[in-house]
Amino acid sequence: MGSDKKQKVMTKMILNPKGNSNPFQRFIGCSLNQCAQLYNGRLYPCTFTAYIEYFNKHFSQNLQITPLDFIDIHKPNLTYQEILSFMAKPLPFCRYCDTMKWQHIGERKTSKKDILEYLE
Repeated sequence: MGSDKKQKVMTKMILNPKGNSNPFQRFIGCSLNQCAQLYNGRLYPCTFTAYIEYFNKHFSQNLQITPLDFIDIHKPNLTYQEILSFMAKPLPFCRYCDTMKWQHIGERKTSKKDILEYLE
């Protein structure tokens, strides 16, 4: 009989702090754009956009979020179609991701809180 335990694999998700990646190409290659995050009344298509403020603060970086990177869920008359349309397209923030360099790096481990976990 097989084990019910699944190995949890960690992926190194490389960021491009220069912000000069092609947003459309990075969106197409992204697995995070299926991980919507609701944070402070805003809907973000991925975890990076929702929580980049913590990355910026901890590592003294300045990756910018714009009003085009989220939807305010308290917007009057927000429709389901608007949400679907928003979630199906690249964001300005996608320019900071280097999805072509993302790689599985083995078993999931606790972060060392080192910027090299996110940069190359």
